[in-house]
Amino acid sequence: MEGFIKLKIDCHIHSTSDYVGGVMEGDKLPTPEQYIDRAAQLAFGAISFTNHSTWCDVREYSEYASGKGIILVPGIEMCVQRRHVLLYNFAHQYDIETFDDIKKLKDTSNLVVAAHPYYWVGKCLKGDLVKNISLFDAVEISHFFTSWLNPNKKAFSTAKKYNLPLLSFSDCHTLSMFGKNYSYVYVQEASVDGIIDGIKSGRVEHVAPPLPNIELFKEILSKRKYLKHVFLGSPEEKFLRLKKEGKLPKDFKL
Repeated sequence: MEGFIKLKIDCHIHSTSDYVGGVMEGDKLPTPEQYIDRAAQLAFGAISFTNHSTWCDVREYSEYASGKGIILVPGIEMCVQRRHVLLYNFAHQYDIETFDDIKKLKDTSNLVVAAHPYYWVGKCLKGDLVKNISLFDAVEISHFFTSWLNPNKKAFSTAKKYNLPLLSFSDCHTLSMFGKNYSYVYVQEASVDGIIDGIKSGRVEHVAPPLPNIELFKEILSKRKYLKHVFLGSPEEKFLRLKKEGKLPKDFKL
């Protein structure tokens, strides 16, 4: 697009700053610095650390990222009425528990994206996306699909019906996943505000290659530990309950 800056972005990443993913689920996640280094190597312009239901304080990494030419977009994968929603550039001091909470806080400076909405796991939006469609600025394409198995198809049709842009992000928990699925956004200025404006205006392209069969089976094997959550309860819901009851560890930083 003539007259715009083209930025390569991945705004769905889980790092060691993710309390739920790293501590409660026991993932061996990469550090924010490792992601920033890899992003710089792969010519990314911006990334976002989207912890499960906790904000990553990007101020801790802003100087390091800036030195590598990387913009950090404040983001979170929030559990909203037991559904995952990607929120960007919202004020951190507010608790967001319901879709009505998002509605009250939503403005031109922030962004709401439907996270992998039509997958099988319990926290995907499914029908709640269309019920609350006016809140959403874009729809995410999940990396987890092949040429013969693609639950993103309904996301494509929903985005088309409601004239929403599609974004491809990695949702990565390992460095090996990073850099395969991403998006380009065309911005007037290389900044958080510029990125949000570019996405809301639909100036985006997505890069979403299907997984080779061997990678699909590797992904399935890597996720087998999550099966216990079906029977023993979600660590994220446990975290949210402990947070509400004021029983989180004293050294926990929100």
